[in-house]
Amino acid sequence: MYTQFAEVARATNNEAILTEKSNAISVIVGCDTRPSSEALVKSIIDGVSVFQNAKVINYGILTTPQLHWMVWRGNEEHKQKTVNDYYEHVGKSYGLLVDPNNEKKVPGTCHNY
Repeated sequence: MYTQFAEVARATNNEAILTEKSNAISVIVGCDTRPSSEALVKSIIDGVSVFQNAKVINYGILTTPQLHWMVWRGNEEHKQKTVNDYYEHVGKSYGLLVDPNNEKKVPGTCHNY
């Protein structure tokens, strides 16, 4: 319980920072198929909505590796990624992995696949 209060306090203290345009943030959300997922996502969206320059990108049902990749590549490229981008990346990486003539390293974080 104390940890939750500490997080709320920290978020409240940072509210001034999050209301400046130069500090806009995105919160990326995905969920699994458990019955509680819908309520958890709604709670996240409601919580983030209190900040003026924060937005939620809700990808819906994803695997953990998909969500990890979306955050990782989105942060690296400063661009919102799609599920199709993920599949394209995995497909290219797999092609490089199985190509016997490939002397290059496989891009990405293959430990998640």
